[in-house]
Amino acid sequence: MIDNNRSADPIIRQRTLDTPYPVGPVHIYTTEIDGRLILFDTGPPTESAIRYHRENTDFDRLDYIFITHFHPDHIGLAKFFAENTKAKVVASRRDTFRYERGDKTTEAMIGIFRQMGFPPQEIARARKTIEWFEKSTPFAPRYLALEEQDELLARLGIRWIRCPGHSQSDIVYMLGNSAITGDVLLREIFQTPLLDVDMETMNSRFCNYTAYCDTIPKLKSIENMRLYPSHREYVDSVDERIIWYVGKLADRAAVAAPILLGGANVHDTVGKLFVGQPLEPFTLFIKISEIAFIRDFLDNPRRLINALKDAGLYQQLSEKIAKLA
Repeated sequence: MIDNNRSADPIIRQRTLDTPYPVGPVHIYTTEIDGRLILFDTGPPTESAIRYHRENTDFDRLDYIFITHFHPDHIGLAKFFAENTKAKVVASRRDTFRYERGDKTTEAMIGIFRQMGFPPQEIARARKTIEWFEKSTPFAPRYLALEEQDELLARLGIRWIRCPGHSQSDIVYMLGNSAITGDVLLREIFQTPLLDVDMETMNSRFCNYTAYCDTIPKLKSIENMRLYPSHREYVDSVDERIIWYVGKLADRAAVAAPILLGGANVHDTVGKLFVGQPLEPFTLFIKISEIAFIRDFLDNPRRLINALKDAGLYQQLSEKIAKLA
């Protein structure tokens, strides 16, 4: 049962940690509920982040860590906290599959790269990058699946909705009239829909585009809440972020469309768009992910159009999207 005497809006404190990633500093959040210290995301797997937490986080009172999604600036210290505190890590089941299935995840990703036209030498480099990531960002050896924690969530007064697109989980946590949104809504940042295996089936690519279209109407449910993003200072509004993001997608699709619609695969499209620009592995992965997202959009623009209409936002974007539909 939810304690109705509890304040509707617990105090949420922002903490900002530097990261070694292009997105820059990341915000994580803490709150206290019934005397329990609760952390939302951990920050990156860096020595400076560990020092910060040792100096600023009360390890003795930390009870739960809720994860918004499994990218390194958000889960980087999950194993550290599991080994140095009594805190229980709570994460989406889709994301925990990644660690339960081990090498199967790597092989499934390699299969996706082959389908996208990667030559053997680049597949070998992709394998090394994936294996490096798994070793550099280990997950907690013990955790709770978010989808199985109804009783715990009710006791803490925490609600959640899945808003995938950037990743295949992307959880938004709600406390009273506040929403901790992870990377779902970021001001002036095109949060790349990162390529991944569908963790439910393990036999296909997760379709970030379909997921994002399904997420757009869900975001309307938090438009009147106080929003706490993982990057930048604030979120101006749900509508403005959707309009800005879809506008950027349409702009980038307009550039890639002549190549993709001419029959090029994802790998070759990236090569033609960035000819003469050697891309290091992480940047290449981001560009491959963007082109896969754009290709899915060009294959089925009607899905995005319908999602925007459901959210009452199509008119603001119709001119850009109509040219590509």
